[in-house]
Amino acid sequence: MVSLYFEPNQPMDRYLAHLRRIGHELGTRRWIAAGDSNAKCVWWGSPVTDRRGEELHGTLEDLGLVILNKGETPTFDVISGGQRYTSYVDITAASPGLLDLVDNWRVRDDLTSSDHNGISFEIHLQRIRQNYIKQTTRTYNTKKANWSQFREKLGQIMQETQITIKHINNINSGSELDNAVDKLVNAMKIASGYAIPKIKSKEILAIPWWSEELAMLKRQVATRKRRIRCAAPVRRQMVVEEYLKAKARYETEVRDAQTASWRNFCAKQDRESVWGESIGYWAGRPNVRKIHRWW
Repeated sequence: MVSLYFEPNQPMDRYLAHLRRIGHELGTRRWIAAGDSNAKCVWWGSPVTDRRGEELHGTLEDLGLVILNKGETPTFDVISGGQRYTSYVDITAASPGLLDLVDNWRVRDDLTSSDHNGISFEIHLQRIRQNYIKQTTRTYNTKKANWSQFREKLGQIMQETQITIKHINNINSGSELDNAVDKLVNAMKIASGYAIPKIKSKEILAIPWWSEELAMLKRQVATRKRRIRCAAPVRRQMVVEEYLKAKARYETEVRDAQTASWRNFCAKQDRESVWGESIGYWAGRPNVRKIHRWW
């Protein structure tokens, strides 16, 4: 964490040179620079961009730092002579390696009595994860199955639900066939739950196609979208174009990642299908995908 203060009446050169030197000497992918820049730029919420803002923004881009400011609430807010004066001069910038660890950035007016509002955010020690899924597609441990109980339970359920050869031979429509298939699948699930223990897997992963690169691209899209609201008319078209380019790139990367992940999932599903193993057992040849009647 690097704290900065750029005096308003001093040239930016020495401040920016010092900031560059710090960034290069840290030599880390994870660092944050924050403080009072006394510089105005549309990229962190100011309605206008001055020369100081342009110089600072260029330096932050050179260092690979991403602005976290949302530009919705002024960071400086004071009433003087009956007039209210506000600005957006306090900035927070983080390296890409921290984007999926920093959360809940906001301007706070309840932290201090200073003319500058407080800024708070959270830094997680581990990457924020959502939508967890199991790594494997298998549900039942067929190596420990009690197949005698399985056949007995399955036969009982099939009699109760009228899944018989006579019933199947009398099917005359697609809807009747779908209904019979649903009944059979449900019967197999019940019988499996009765006679086959489930796999106890402690290995949990986040969405398999998600990555730090996608998280960074998503944050960049959100940041550029917010900047549209704050952009001066003379810069609005450029800001919109940058947002659309970032959005198109993010969506392309997501589609590619999802496609690759889905292909991998399908390959694993074919290898690990629990029903394929069960059918192979009934046929007496575990590796043969052939259905034999059991009624």
